[in-house]
Amino acid sequence: MVRHVPTREPGWSVPIARVYGIPVRLHASFLLLPALVTLASWSHGQPAAPALGFLGLVVVCIVLHELGHAWMAVRTGIRAERVTLYPTGGIAWFEEIPSPSVEWRIAVAGPIVNLAIAASLAGILLLGRGPAGLALSATGEMTVWGLIAALFWINLSLAAFNLVPAYPMDGGRILRSVLGLHWSHRRATVVAAVIGALLAIGLALYGWSNRSVWHAALAMVVFVGAVKQSRAEQPGQTSLERWAEEAIVTGFATLDPDQPLEEAAARAAETAQQDFPVVDRDGRIQGVLTRIALYHGLEFRGPSARVRDEVVSDVSRVGPGEDLHAVLTLGRARSGLPILVVDEGRVVGMIPADRIREFAELGALHT
Repeated sequence: MVRHVPTREPGWSVPIARVYGIPVRLHASFLLLPALVTLASWSHGQPAAPALGFLGLVVVCIVLHELGHAWMAVRTGIRAERVTLYPTGGIAWFEEIPSPSVEWRIAVAGPIVNLAIAASLAGILLLGRGPAGLALSATGEMTVWGLIAALFWINLSLAAFNLVPAYPMDGGRILRSVLGLHWSHRRATVVAAVIGALLAIGLALYGWSNRSVWHAALAMVVFVGAVKQSRAEQPGQTSLERWAEEAIVTGFATLDPDQPLEEAAARAAETAQQDFPVVDRDGRIQGVLTRIALYHGLEFRGPSARVRDEVVSDVSRVGPGEDLHAVLTLGRARSGLPILVVDEGRVVGMIPADRIREFAELGALHT
């Protein structure tokens, strides 16, 4: 699974390894798992060492799953903070929430790792024992081939379970990324979290009817994760969210792309505004002219040059109902440029670049 939190040293966990610069930590509650495995082995009159060894191999598969998330995040420009192991699985933590187009790639990377492991193990089994080798784990055969078969099915199960489209599972994050293409980040998360909560209730009922403590524990993890994330996405949750909604500026001057730079300079001299949306006569947004770009054009192109010669077209745009806190957290603002708030093709607001920098500073103070 994947989580996104500000950088801070986690409590109740200790570092056990570092893979490609990514710390792997063990939560104190994880010690319950080997303890339960040992007790279960002793209760059946069997030595605990083989079961603990198999548990270690499963943990390696889980770590590889989480490192798959982390590797893809790094590939898309998001820093992986750490991987933490819990009794119910692992969680990869990142410093920011990715955009929908990036989140699904990060989320699917973990299950793909498990499928790759399963495919490799299946190849070994088919070469060594033929098609019957895939079913060795069901026979309880305590051999190397039985161990490989068991790991094959466990990796398939890990991939399938994590791809269930319910938050906070990887499948739920893929679902949120798809919903996020059409809805706000908050709304997409709440819908995915509600589906996750319903899944948890169904899992709990199954565990109760079958007296399965493991299913009940998984249901609790899924339910708590879904509820916590849903609450975190409610309006006014933090001072940063309130700040983001107040950061929008609605009173601003615009420029025409055909205006000479000397006219733009005269307009700029009348206001303290640093960034100017550029809109043509038909109301189409051309981009933004920053004060720095204006001065650059005056010096190197001359006062008769046009605004269009210095306009920056690659500027972030958001809808008026979009979650501005999420937008700023996602890093959708280009460095040194404002964010334009656009409604039906018309600029209705703007978050200036200096306010975006202020948000980043406030975010650092909150971590």
